[in-house]
Amino acid sequence: MGEGAHYTVHIETDKSRMWHIGYTPRVRAYLVSRLAQTALVVFLSLTAVFFLVRLSGDPVLLFLPMDIQAKDINEFRQRLGFNDPLPVQYGRFLSGAVRGDFGESLRYRRDAMTLVLERLPATLELGLAALLLAFSLSIPIGILSATHRGTLVEPRSMPRAWRASRARPSSIFSAPSSC
Repeated sequence: MGEGAHYTVHIETDKSRMWHIGYTPRVRAYLVSRLAQTALVVFLSLTAVFFLVRLSGDPVLLFLPMDIQAKDINEFRQRLGFNDPLPVQYGRFLSGAVRGDFGESLRYRRDAMTLVLERLPATLELGLAALLLAFSLSIPIGILSATHRGTLVEPRSMPRAWRASRARPSSIFSAPSSC
């Protein structure tokens, strides 16, 4: 964070023994900036989800049986609010997301958040397994590459695209040579 981006911790000696953390203006500005970036990413992600669902066609037709009658389709559309204008649907979607209400899954006919929370342990397990696999491969390859610099071991352990990304811009347009 650079020079001047420090924080101080004061321990008050009164009965409550509360911690007080005082941040410098630079740290405070950094934290506010990161919070704003996070809010923007969440907003853009929600917007992408909303519009991508509608790009694949009418959400009602995607999950109803093929032999359903038109009056049932319209009734279902009305019940879910798909007959409303797109800006109204989007506003309803965003306000529900802010409250943590992601509605009902059209496929499973259950609360969407419940479905997500049911699958969270498996998702975390898969993510942890992928992280452990990545570390168990990348750390030995990195050590091998560092200890055998300039030998035949190094080019095999380091992808060509990554080596090319380290090249000087002037060498990209010059005669071919080893990276």
